[in-house]
Amino acid sequence: MVALPDPLVNLLKSYKEQCTQERLEVKELWEGGKHFFVFSSWHGKPMYPSSITQWWRRFLKRHEFPFPTSHLSHLSFERGSTC
Repeated sequence: MVALPDPLVNLLKSYKEQCTQERLEVKELWEGGKHFFVFSSWHGKPMYPSSITQWWRRFLKRHEFPFPTSHLSHLSFERGSTC
């Protein structure tokens, strides 16, 4: 079991409320059932892992950030993260 910091828990709760509202707006187009995925498409299906990676790369390029050559969890550890 992994303990999550309170700010992250609060952020996830807020995100879930936002997603619930969006689910109500798309009504019959929702395909996720009663499930809640942190990374999902607009219609509720889970995202493919490659979709997240592609989004991350486009985000970094758009904002002119360097692309990390290590996995993010390694970068967090190297910088002394306590998470």
